[in-house]
Amino acid sequence: MFHVAHGGSAVPNRSGPPIGLAKSHFHVACTAIRPDRRRHRRAVQKFDPSERVALLKAAAYHESEIAAFCVDAFVVRKSRQDEAIDFMEERVRQKKRRAVRMLVKISGEVSDQGSTDDMGSTSKRQCVTVQGC
Repeated sequence: MFHVAHGGSAVPNRSGPPIGLAKSHFHVACTAIRPDRRRHRRAVQKFDPSERVALLKAAAYHESEIAAFCVDAFVVRKSRQDEAIDFMEERVRQKKRRAVRMLVKISGEVSDQGSTDDMGSTSKRQCVTVQGC
């Protein structure tokens, strides 16, 4: 089992300082795992921002330290959001590239039927316009 601690394992989704599991445990229990045993899921304890601040104040953290924790948590959240946006934008770019390749391939197949010019030779023409790549 773990105590609740500052920083810990949880950065809140919205605001407030991070409160999660402490770095080291205070109790270890060993249990045999048998296939016939039911799995009991435990709910994760979540705190709203004011509860997080109250817990840290009760643990004798100064308000300036709590504010610094909040800023650190904000930086982590912002970084995660930026990374998620970058990931989604890259996926959109990849989809556009695939669509362009498919259009080029399709237009190549259509123009393979070709047309003959005055000299009797077959010419292949492709015209693809893509915006936003």
